[in-house]
Amino acid sequence: MAQLNHILGSVMRDIILAQHEANLYSYVLSEQYGKDGKTRDFPLPGVNISDIEMTLRYAVLDNVDNSEQYYITYDKLTKFMNGLCDAVAQKTIAIMENYILTNGLQTPKGQDFFDKIKKKGEVYQYYQKFIVRKLRASYDGTIHELINNRTGILDEAEIVKRLKDTVSQDIINDRDNMSKLFNDTDGKNTKALEDRVTAEIGTIVKKNCQKKNFKRTKEFPKFNVAVSSEELKKLPNDAIQTCKLKFTPTSFNIHTDNEDSLSASVSIEDIIK
Repeated sequence: MAQLNHILGSVMRDIILAQHEANLYSYVLSEQYGKDGKTRDFPLPGVNISDIEMTLRYAVLDNVDNSEQYYITYDKLTKFMNGLCDAVAQKTIAIMENYILTNGLQTPKGQDFFDKIKKKGEVYQYYQKFIVRKLRASYDGTIHELINNRTGILDEAEIVKRLKDTVSQDIINDRDNMSKLFNDTDGKNTKALEDRVTAEIGTIVKKNCQKKNFKRTKEFPKFNVAVSSEELKKLPNDAIQTCKLKFTPTSFNIHTDNEDSLSASVSIEDIIK
């Protein structure tokens, strides 16, 4: 006796696992081919599990209590993080502009840059999207690590850490480009600017994460079924059901960065000319 959802789930997991193991084996072989620089001489080995059809015969034995199942709405989590990155990028630019100009640290090129930033035009849009793209890259493909998968509550500390590290390393402490915008010979102003921005990130994350929960629950009826030949042969024919299954491989994009081609193609060097 078993539950039908467990049986079907097990079959699908086995199919996915088979493809996964085939992919790993293919990768190992490709590394062996490449040891002597001969990968170009061989077509890379690969396998693709195509459509699989199977017929399952079963009989419903009884109906048990409803089962509560939960899931995380990753589509909504992605949209939330996209909005959070937008807010952090805007605040980062605002603090940079205010701190550098107020303290008279700007270079001639920096003055020109921030004059354009104030207009909220093309340069501002490019720079904001550049920062957003960097922020999203900090969790690209690992967005599940930003949330407790049992409770649906966001891990604020992890989110703050990733966003802070990105702004610190890729924006504020990018001396090759930041030196074009403001003068800081001893690094003290860079540290002060970094502290202001990262402190604000903590505030933004805490404010936006309050009362956010991305866990959803549903109740489904559960059925105990018989599927083994020993169980089925004891039952009358009219009690046995037939279920035809077809499994078709599919693909999806695991990346969360859905920036348009404009922002993806523009580098920081293109923005700070």
